[in-house]
Amino acid sequence: MKKLIMAAIVCTAFASPARAEFFTGNTLFRICSSSEYGDIFDCLGYTTGASDAAQWRHFCPSEGITRGQIRDIVFAYLRDNPEVRNQTADLIVAAALKRVWPCQQNNNQRRGGSA
Repeated sequence: MKKLIMAAIVCTAFASPARAEFFTGNTLFRICSSSEYGDIFDCLGYTTGASDAAQWRHFCPSEGITRGQIRDIVFAYLRDNPEVRNQTADLIVAAALKRVWPCQQNNNQRRGGSA
């Protein structure tokens, strides 16, 4: 089963057309709402990547969070705040996660970030 999932991820990554534009919240909401495998993987990949980029600068997660939790938090934020969906998706991911895991003043220091 794991091999099948990994094959689907690899095929989706190479079969998806390259896009020059940035994701908006509208695009992210659409793919995270979808039941299509390609969209599911794109949603998980995007939310995970954007959260990795924003981590310790914009939010400070607790230990042991999963990609599924990140996806669920971002999706709920998009669902509950349709007025922000025109913004770029990376900013939306950071804002959604910051609501759940705000950084304490010295929390940034433990990862070597600047406050």
